[in-house]
Amino acid sequence: MQSKFLLITSILLSACSQADQKQPSQSVDHGEKNPKPMKVEEEEVKISPHVENHQDDEPIATFKFQKTADERLMGNCVWTDDPHAEAQYYWAVLLSNEINGQSKFSKEELQTEKVNIGKNIKNCSGGAEDEKQKYAYEIDREGDLVNFVALKLDRMTQNTDKTYSIDLNKNGTPEKIFVCYNMESMNVFFIEPSKDHPYLKQVNVQLSYDIDGELDQDISCGKVFYQKSGIIAKENPQTGEYIYTLK
Repeated sequence: MQSKFLLITSILLSACSQADQKQPSQSVDHGEKNPKPMKVEEEEVKISPHVENHQDDEPIATFKFQKTADERLMGNCVWTDDPHAEAQYYWAVLLSNEINGQSKFSKEELQTEKVNIGKNIKNCSGGAEDEKQKYAYEIDREGDLVNFVALKLDRMTQNTDKTYSIDLNKNGTPEKIFVCYNMESMNVFFIEPSKDHPYLKQVNVQLSYDIDGELDQDISCGKVFYQKSGIIAKENPQTGEYIYTLK
């Protein structure tokens, strides 16, 4: 466990040092090197009703950088499926393998903040837009957000014991979270095991830094991690992309 903690600490610290080494053509304004810890006031988070929800909206958005006229990457933006996201708030959640397997979190276990969505823009860097996430908005915030998971505000709930949970499909049952790492990204899995209606949501977060050194097998995105997490990962031979299901 100590080795995992040291690894995660080195990952977070390396984000600042790696960003300074970016080439001028892709310079990034990091601002705050250490994101502020979670500031969630009790009245800001409401308990979601325990009812089935069949909305087909995308609960997670993607933080990216804005492109300047000379192709530099400066400032934050977000890709989302919401055509009317301007002036709304999203959660920015920094996750790590330290919470693997948990569905309830204290304020100290999550590094989270609310960010205000700005006006619609056309210079949000690509790679995140798809058939659903096709609307881009600016975010006026100093420091990187690309290492955070962008979460719609109503997907985080407060429990009666003052802990917090994430309920992506809004069915009243929070998902367990599992995080694994590649050298340039991390995969986040939101899992709700169920015999009748199992739920799995996978999100790849492209990190703004590279991970140096060898990763432990139980937190590296590979066979050991998937077996422990109850995940089946199959590669599509035609596209090279992975399809994830539950055992």
